[in-house]
Parts: sequence; structure tokens; C-alpha cells
Amino acid sequence: MIGVNGITIDLNGKTVDGVGLGVGIRNDGFDEVTIRNGTVQEFDYGVVLNAETRRNVVEYLTLTQNEFAGVWLSDSDENLVRENVVERQANEGIVLVASSEGNTVVGNRVEFNGGEALLLERSVHNRVESNLFTNNGDRGVQLIASPANTLVANVVSENSDGGLELVEGSADNRLELNTIASNGDGGLIISDSDRNHLGRNTIHDHSDAGVSVKASNGTILLGNTIRDSNDSGIVLDDSNDGMVGGNDVRHNVGGIELSSSSGNWLVANDASDTTGNGIELEESYVLVLNTVNRNNAGGVYIDGGGPNGEGNILDRNSTDDNLGDGIVLKKEGHTIVGNTANRNEGWGIYADVGTIDGGGNSASGNAEGAQYFGPVVCSP
Repeated sequence: MIGVNGITIDLNGKTVDGVGLGVGIRNDGFDEVTIRNGTVQEFDYGVVLNAETRRNVVEYLTLTQNEFAGVWLSDSDENLVRENVVERQANEGIVLVASSEGNTVVGNRVEFNGGEALLLERSVHNRVESNLFTNNGDRGVQLIASPANTLVANVVSENSDGGLELVEGSADNRLELNTIASNGDGGLIISDSDRNHLGRNTIHDHSDAGVSVKASNGTILLGNTIRDSNDSGIVLDDSNDGMVGGNDVRHNVGGIELSSSSGNWLVANDASDTTGNGIELEESYVLVLNTVNRNNAGGVYIDGGGPNGEGNILDRNSTDDNLGDGIVLKKEGHTIVGNTANRNEGWGIYADVGTIDGGGNSASGNAEGAQYFGPVVCSP
């Protein structure tokens, strides 16, 4: 146990070997301590930084075969956990709990642990960067009631459950440039957590949706690449007032799917080359400049609406070469302007009688000879 500020514990390549109980190295409140360069194994916990511990450095360690966690921070702030190997704990790899704030977790390899690779619970303003979280027995990364954290350039792969999960009020987090691949469930799951920002992440090869957002308002998804999901690339359920822009959701079972939600904008996404519908949703969205081509079912399918123009706005979307209809509007109240719907194997545009024609739509070369159905007038 550490008993003074400002010291360095350099293991010099040696091993601290336990008998399955207690803590290998524990700091109960001393600042600016460095723990480095060795192995800590076979305790309940490898390294523990407890309440009021600040500005410690935990680096170049191997934490292995501990029971509950390799590294555990509790109400511990501004510490640096870097370049460690955290492997084969019975439960979690790295854990930050109890209002741990302002910590940096960078460059660690966290693998083959029985639980989550990284767990943040009730912890804020932490930065998690350039770590490898792979082959763990539960989720790769889970945030529980942990807002305003930054996760950037991590690899989260081949974990037994989902890749990365934000739940129970984990709001205002920023996730950028992460690779989330080949996890056992969905790629990125957000539930009951508002205003998260996801930018330029690569998410692929999942048995569920690439990104699933439930009961979470104000989600921003910009410039992500989501491929080879066994569901839709992006799913929003009961989630309002978000932005889905510039995402590449080709080559999933479906492209973008929204339900029980309103006020979202879908702008300049590529929802082509899926085995289902490219974009499928209900009402109260704005769809602008999306590319929805070559899907094995339809392009844009909307099963919802509202009176007097209170449905969706479809503006300058491309829906070509789909094996079903290009655009289907099953109910009234939508406004459609400047869209193209060419060479589809059904209708170009099929619109309810209450659809508002904003002009500039075109449909040609579709299998249905009339090209369009309903009040929308299309040029060839």
C-alpha cells in the first residue's frame, strides 16, 4: 500500500504475485505517484486508486489473472493509465467508478478478460484513446450513467457481447474514429442517453444492428461507415431531434430504419446495396440528398404520415435501380420535391393521395409503365 505523495514504484520487470485475495498495489489518496514496469497477478484487484487519488500514472504493467479488475479507479481524478497489458481477469479489465473524473486511458491492450474490457460507471470527463479492447467475455466497452466522456481511435473487436454500449443517462459523450468490429451482438448501442455525438467511426460485421439508438434524443451520427450488419446499419427507436448525416450504410441487411421517432434529419447518407429497404421510417423526418440505390427490396419506404404537410419532407434524394419501388409513401401529408426514381423493378414513386407535390421529381425506366402513382407529377 502506498503511503506518501510523489513517489515512483518501479517494479523493474519483477512480478507481484498474490494468492487470489486483496489488492496488488493500492493507493488510498496520495497524489502524483507512478506505478510502472512489471507484472501484478492473482489478486482480487491488480492496481487500485481509491478516493481522492490524483495525478497518478499507471504504465507499462501487465495485469493478469486478478479476480475483479486489473485496474480499478474509484472517485479518483486526473490519473493516466497508459500502455498496459490487461488480460485474463475473471471479470473486468479496467474500471472507472464513483465519479472518477478527468482520467486518461490510452494505449492499453485489454483482452481475454471475463467481463467488459472497460467499464465506466458514474464517471465523467474521461478520455479513452487508442486502446485495443478485444476478445473479452462480455461487452468491449460499457458506459453506465457516465456523461461527457471522449472515446477516440480505439479498436473494439471480437468481444462476446456487444461492442460499445452507452446506457442509463450516459449523455453528451463524443465517439470518434473508433473501429468496432465482429463483436457478438450489436456494434454500438445507445439507450436512455441523450445528445451523444458519433463521428467517423467504422463499424462492421455484427449479428445485430451496426448502431442502435433507443429512447435517446438529440443523437448526432456524422460520417460513420457501417457495413455487414445482420440488421439495419442504423436503427433509431423512440429517439427524436437527431441528425443522421453523411453515413455510409451500404451492404447491411437494411440501411437506415427509424420508428416511433420524430424531428430527425437524414442528410446525404448512402443507403444503397442492402438486402432490404434502403431507408425505412414512419413520420416527421426530413430526408435531403440521400443516395438509396440498388437495394434488394425498395429504396425509401415510409409507413406513416400526418395531415396538411406534417409528414416527411423528401428533398432531392436519389432512389434508382432498386428491386422494388423507388419511393413509397403509404399515408398522407408528405412533401416530395426534386427526387429521382429511375429503373426500379416496381413503381418509381408510389404516393398516397394526400401527398404534396413540391415539383421537380423524375421517374423513368421503371417496371411499372406509368412510372408513378398518386398526386406527384414526375418528368421522365
